[in-house]
Amino acid sequence: MFGLRVILRPTAPLTFRRIPFSTLEMLTYPFLPPTTLSGFLDRTLRLARGQALPDFSNAGKTTFYALPQSYHVLGALADPGPTIVPTTRHGVRDLGHVAFSRLHQPQQKTSKENYQLYRWEYLFTDALVGYVLHEDEESLEPLFEILNFGCKLGKEGWAYVEHIDGPFALEVQREKARPSCLVPAIEAFGGSTHMYPLYRYAWREAGATAHVLGGGPAPIDGFVPFLAAVVDSPLELDYYRGNGATIPVSLLAYF
Repeated sequence: MFGLRVILRPTAPLTFRRIPFSTLEMLTYPFLPPTTLSGFLDRTLRLARGQALPDFSNAGKTTFYALPQSYHVLGALADPGPTIVPTTRHGVRDLGHVAFSRLHQPQQKTSKENYQLYRWEYLFTDALVGYVLHEDEESLEPLFEILNFGCKLGKEGWAYVEHIDGPFALEVQREKARPSCLVPAIEAFGGSTHMYPLYRYAWREAGATAHVLGGGPAPIDGFVPFLAAVVDSPLELDYYRGNGATIPVSLLAYF
């Protein structure tokens, strides 16, 4: 197994909407979820190659754009640590409202927006440190194209790729160490943890081998619930170890 360490530099406060959620609260995860990072890397690679971003305006068809399934995108943790700031601001009233999440903004507003008051959380951090793993070292090389490119990230915010470290070889070792990324909650007992419900992709077998970097929509049918943990203390697990990274082996069964 081989890995890349991807360091993102936010240029503004971030919001990664937590689930389950209330219609009057916009709470954020204190980290960058794996699926969100995968979509960000896909969009950034398209920008680096001069491609147009996908158009999500077709309300009758659900499509997903992410890195191919062979890339294990494991999310990113805040470095040196997250600061969550709650505030009050206007947000959407209608759950079908998509203006905040659009990648393409219309030049003129087509209708009057309908807002209500929200409790809204922002994540402040200097950097987000994430990992992408692949069994083939050469398959990670194209991701170096995204260096210094950025785009919208999450529900609210923007970031660019400041540094990419690797590819570096990873070997499996069992030891007691502090994980460098999320841990499946079922593996996290015995340490100081905070648990968060997430979703992971439900990949479709048909078309998986034909899906390539920067290609068409990913063969994804939807999402599957996943309970993740952020571990603040050393935990004895089987890890992929290399270049200072300690990545739980069990996480790759989900992402």
